[in-house]
Amino acid sequence: MACSEQSSSQNQVIEDMWNALDSQNIPISTSTPSSVRRKSRKSWFETNPKGKKFEIAVEKNPTLKPSRKSDVEDEVLLLTHFTNPPKVGFNKLKPSGKKTRTLIIKNPHEYDQQVKIEKFPHKKYFSTDLYEFVVEGNSSYRMVITWTPAEEGNFREMILFLVDGVYRVQAFVFGTVEASPQKKKPVCIFIRGGPKES
Repeated sequence: MACSEQSSSQNQVIEDMWNALDSQNIPISTSTPSSVRRKSRKSWFETNPKGKKFEIAVEKNPTLKPSRKSDVEDEVLLLTHFTNPPKVGFNKLKPSGKKTRTLIIKNPHEYDQQVKIEKFPHKKYFSTDLYEFVVEGNSSYRMVITWTPAEEGNFREMILFLVDGVYRVQAFVFGTVEASPQKKKPVCIFIRGGPKES
């Protein structure tokens, strides 16, 4: 009973307040009046009031062609679990051309690790010197990879390493072989008989 009497008294107080506001002709609005509303923001992409325009200057060197990072720098293979495989690029070569790249095999641990190459792309004309070596703790080994392709095409091959007989890591070698375009010989057409005389 006490709760219902208290709520009815609260309702009566609220109704009296509304009646008092109505009697004084005060407009009641649930939204923000337009005079109080903030002006909308301008985009910072628009020109500023002083009329200045800002531009970003980018200098381009037309003589240098963009190349992949792996075509110019040595790639690094970390001897640890779940490492990202490096991609060693050989760029473009002509058939019977030769290019050498270096893969740095880095041991980030304090102990020595024995590395054995389990899979190597000999059939695609890649070669290296050693197929089993030890990388001392906190040091690296420079593995030289040579490519002498004999046929045209795009190549992407995997090298698989077994580390300490426990886990495997991999690296990728890739390149393109294109023959130089041959000059077209002019085609001569001979017509027999010549024009007929009447």
